Amino acid sequence: MAKRKAAQKPPSPESKAPLVDISEQDQWKIINDSGILHKIQDGSGVQESAAETTDKEEPLLSPLTEEIFRALSLIIPHASLLILFEMYVFVCLI
Repeated sequence: MAKRKAAQKPPSPESKAPLVDISEQDQWKIINDSGILHKIQDGSGVQESAAETTDKEEPLLSPLTEEIFRALSLIIPHASLLILFEMYVFVCLI
């Protein structure tokens, strides 16, 4: 039988507290000084927006689907020819 996992303790309130307590005003100053918002808005940053990356990187079909399609596109014609040859041999021998 499967063993039951030990009950996990809920996270303590200490883990939810931030490591460094910075006021919101100081946070905005750091964000504005770093210029990270301007990089994202201008598009000059290294990373593109999420909508653009999903459009460019997401293929139409998954690799597994493409592999199955390729396999079937080879199997079906070869199986059809094999059946035709079997029928030809059967008819010619009668």
